[in-house]
Formats: sequence, structure tokens, C-alpha cells
Amino acid sequence: MTAAREAAHMTQRQLAQACGVHQSEISRIERGQISPTLDTLTRLAAPLGVRLAIVDADGRPISA
Repeated sequence: MTAAREAAHMTQRQLAQACGVHQSEISRIERGQISPTLDTLTRLAAPLGVRLAIVDADGRPISA
């Protein structure tokens, strides 16, 4: 997530303001201290300009 945030030229604070997630939560996610919920990932994805995908253990997309 750090790479996506930096590629979007955003600070943690800017991302937090854009998606409504606390900056401290973003920091803990980036440091691997917590795993984000699907809701949090969805909220983070939009301002970062990324898509979410469900993949199997080999990284192949799973279609619904």
C-alpha cells in the first residue's frame, strides 16, 4: 500500500482525509501491524486509483 500511496503522490494524512480512514490506521496497515478490512481496502483504493481483486494462492484472479 505504501508504494501505491507514494505513486499517487499522497502523504498518509492526505490519504486519510480523502478516504475517511484515520492516519494512524493507515500507518499501522503500512507497517504490517494490522490487516485492513475489506471495507477499509475499498475506501483506500479509490483515492489511490487502484482496483481490488480477489486472487487465489497463486495470484490468479477468481471470478465471481
